[in-house]
Amino acid sequence: MQKQKENIIKSLLIKSGVCSEESIIQYFPKTRDRDDISVLKCTKSDVIFLSRSDHAEIEYYNEKENFTYWGSDDRKNAVVSEDEDTQRRSKQFKSIIANKKWIDIGTGAGGILDILNTVAAKTAAVEPQEAPRKTLSAIGYKMYGSTDEIEDIDFEVVTLFHVFEHFTDPINTLTIIKSKMTKGGIIIIEVPHARDCLLSLFDNEAFRVSRFGASTCYCTQKKA
Repeated sequence: MQKQKENIIKSLLIKSGVCSEESIIQYFPKTRDRDDISVLKCTKSDVIFLSRSDHAEIEYYNEKENFTYWGSDDRKNAVVSEDEDTQRRSKQFKSIIANKKWIDIGTGAGGILDILNTVAAKTAAVEPQEAPRKTLSAIGYKMYGSTDEIEDIDFEVVTLFHVFEHFTDPINTLTIIKSKMTKGGIIIIEVPHARDCLLSLFDNEAFRVSRFGASTCYCTQKKA
């Protein structure tokens, strides 16, 4: 029987003092697509995370073909599937990105690049999945397979839309990202919020089942 790898996120949370072994309980027995992964919750900090982190390593994404991660075989439909969020983000952050050197980490199908590329002074993106990365590169976008590969160190704005929660080594990755930015640069991180009112207020079981996916850690908000 193959030994399960260390849960890097759990170890990081305990090491940093955010959680302890005693404060971690099971919040939900499985995720929407994996019966062998449960959802855990820290009663000390209210942080919600998954029982395993190995499924979120780079190999997990590299195994996806074409744009199947977004439920499509082609870029056009993948972009359409995320258009609502893409339009919201473009309106929300257009003024910040305008005339700045900008890189989008985990750009996926690259819908946000299509909209904001023309307003940024320079545009680049990171996408670990080979097929989408090659497609975007062929269109003309400057693409990287990981944050380690980023050549420039003068980005003024960095965006991570529903990407940060997938990092298995978030502290080190943020350190790398910072090294690619100018002093006084802006980093924008958007993550799913585990304390949605349908969970925290109404305890909606159907929504709970649909809510949890392949992310390793979810944002929470705890009152002081």
